[in-house]
Amino acid sequence: MNGAIRSDSLANTDTNVVVSDVNGTLINLETGTSGQVLTSQGPGLAPEWTTMASGSSGGKIHFGSLASTFSITVNFSTAPSGSLLSYSFVPDNDTVIVNFSAQGDITSSSIPATPAQHYLYRIYVNGALYKQTYSETTKNVSTGFVPTNFTHPIGVNAGVSNTIEVRIFTLFTTSGSISLTYDPTALSQYAHFTVYDFPTN
Repeated sequence: MNGAIRSDSLANTDTNVVVSDVNGTLINLETGTSGQVLTSQGPGLAPEWTTMASGSSGGKIHFGSLASTFSITVNFSTAPSGSLLSYSFVPDNDTVIVNFSAQGDITSSSIPATPAQHYLYRIYVNGALYKQTYSETTKNVSTGFVPTNFTHPIGVNAGVSNTIEVRIFTLFTTSGSISLTYDPTALSQYAHFTVYDFPTN
């Protein structure tokens, strides 16, 4: 018979997370507290329990909901913009992953069938433009939704307070007008963000 069998007794019979060291020795991981998540610390290191953070209270996973309602009306002579999210926190790393979701409700529209209206979302870090992305386009409809959902790595300054802001910019219409409202109360499932603050290398 090839190989060998080794048996190790665990420290107790409670329900625990069991890991092994580089030699294959089984180890009971310390019990975390309610609501924590298990996060990797890299090769050769035991994972650790991490407290998720809501708001700007710190931690490695920040999450929250869009707090306020925002409305705009656009026509061929105006192109207003507005902030959908402004979030300040102190990151542990110089790159974070941001997942953002929002959905606007078209309350009125007289835009012709062509050309379509584009919605441009811009991400700012500490007041400076970092990245931009297009949302779906909208043609001549009186009601409907304009969703956006993106996940981006974003460079930040580790160890100090940073502010990430998401703004909506609507391009000019050639004629007609459109009104759009973001109401996080009515569309709560499409009004949230998560910031993952983990090492990227």
